[in-house]
Amino acid sequence: MDELKDLMAAAVAAPPELQIMATKMLRGTRNIEDRAIEPWLTRVELGRETNLHPATLWRWKVPGVDLGGRLRFKRSVVEAYLKSPEFKKRMNDLRLDRKDRRNQKQIVEAKP
Repeated sequence: MDELKDLMAAAVAAPPELQIMATKMLRGTRNIEDRAIEPWLTRVELGRETNLHPATLWRWKVPGVDLGGRLRFKRSVVEAYLKSPEFKKRMNDLRLDRKDRRNQKQIVEAKP
């Protein structure tokens, strides 16, 4: 019974647009038009929105979906990936690899 009271209190305190949306969901009348539709982005479009070069997005292995032979991205999925532990590990591996390549180059250049 306390759970129902808590639910009702939350519903009353919610902003009007959320109350309307919740009512539609409970009645089963919520339409697809009610949902915000997130567009699919190309790597170039995603690069513009994130201020990252498309090659950087490729190197970072940003997750995308193959749609008709073309890779497309959802901004929300990419943002979640960039905050994930998997991405942080990937970045660390890339940094170590870059450092190793620089050290190898310096060794080769230092040889007479």
